[in-house]
Amino acid sequence: MGQYGSRKTSIDNYTIIELFNEHHSVSIAVDLGNNLYHWSWKNKEIIWFPNYLEQYQNSKNLAGIPFMYPWANRLGSDAFSFEGKEYPLENSPLIKKDSNELPIHGLLLKSDKWQIKDHGADDISAWYISEYIVDENSEIFSLYPFLHTLELTYRLKEDGVAMSLKVTNQDTKNLPISFGFHPYFSLEQYNREQLIVHIPCANRVVTDTRLLPTGQLESADILISNTPFQLKKFYLDDGFVNRMANENPYIETEDFRLEIAIDKKFECLVVYSPYDAAKQFICIEPMIVPTNSLQKELSSFPVPSIIPQSSEIFSFEMNLSERR
Repeated sequence: MGQYGSRKTSIDNYTIIELFNEHHSVSIAVDLGNNLYHWSWKNKEIIWFPNYLEQYQNSKNLAGIPFMYPWANRLGSDAFSFEGKEYPLENSPLIKKDSNELPIHGLLLKSDKWQIKDHGADDISAWYISEYIVDENSEIFSLYPFLHTLELTYRLKEDGVAMSLKVTNQDTKNLPISFGFHPYFSLEQYNREQLIVHIPCANRVVTDTRLLPTGQLESADILISNTPFQLKKFYLDDGFVNRMANENPYIETEDFRLEIAIDKKFECLVVYSPYDAAKQFICIEPMIVPTNSLQKELSSFPVPSIIPQSSEIFSFEMNLSERR
């Protein structure tokens, strides 16, 4: 099993939490959106992060495991609505735009406001717990005016990394939940022609030319006739819903299988893998609801909420098993 450890350190003036055991090494950049930007297993890099930390902070690009909050993927305009009220998204440096000038991936992508609560290790795991407080003084409160607290835990185990998010609503009104995670899994050491991908979902979310859902679903078989499938030259940037019972998505290389074991509260998966020599990765993104749900809900996937003065936990695991 190996001895577990954790430590707080600094790289280029960024606060870093490291978790490690005999075969795994994980690094989280606290000041850069609490991003898990490094994960190696037996000297193989699992996470795609082709930048220095300062380069990443100053670029528009994403890598590592960005946390998309309070919405995942893109919105259809500069506003969102919830329970009959519209919330304008005023011009702010926190708002990132896609190529169609649509707000994308929330407000916390590279935030430096996360606070370390705890890190440590025992005989079976190493962990790091952090907190982000949304009150009247928060950087996002003017755009997302809900009083609440986020507690994010990373836990390194024998077979991989578990992530859990505890959301506590401290407001007098309901809190909408529409976030997601955006893991970039590295393909740099592998041949796409031989990579196996499993997306165990019955339906694909149909989108328009701006990648916004039209409100329709179609059979996933129309895009992916069989799953698991070889990635090859597939260009994927698609949302999938209605996951098959007791099945999880995975990617499989010649060395390992990486299974993403996802809480049932995540109703949608977005799979993104451009066919581009400069972008050697595949993303399998757990999302609570499909893209743009804070503006236009799909009838089968209403935006959930947390009632005042209560909490809810959302979790997923990235589990590695060696191929022999």
